[in-house]
Amino acid sequence: MTEASRALSESLQAAVFGHTSGAVLARGRGYVKRNRVTELRVSAGRIRARVLGSDGERYRVELTAPQTPAPPVITKIRWNCDCLYAAEHRRGTCKHVVAVALVAARRFERADALRRRWMGGAAAEAPEAEPEEFTALAERLLAAFTAPPVSAEDVLVRAIAIAPPPFSVRETRV
Repeated sequence: MTEASRALSESLQAAVFGHTSGAVLARGRGYVKRNRVTELRVSAGRIRARVLGSDGERYRVELTAPQTPAPPVITKIRWNCDCLYAAEHRRGTCKHVVAVALVAARRFERADALRRRWMGGAAAEAPEAEPEEFTALAERLLAAFTAPPVSAEDVLVRAIAIAPPPFSVRETRV
């Protein structure tokens, strides 16, 4: 991780958390732990994602820098979420915005290419994932699916740990 990526990550979190209550922050962190943020995209001064809400609804979230070009350190950020809470509480963030900010911040720390994309770098110069990220994912998948499973339930638990489903899993007895 570069110092510039760390600075961007920390400043993004600070810009969002400054408008977030403790309860909303805790719920946003819970969404991150349950992998509810999907389709995260970074472009010049903009972060977009979808978040699976507690009611099963998929919410669109967008974080944007108010200035162009996007700053290397964020002091102000605009956000938009199409959930009801965000519509009613215009000054504060919702748990969906918090979750997207947390996931984006983590990805900025892991891939300097995303920081370059945020700064307006060309897509060819700033791929969505670095080659070492693909290697790490391949290693995790190989380890998860080559370990001897104890039961079918164990296989399901391992699979969900790697790529959680966008739906609830109900236990059925045969």
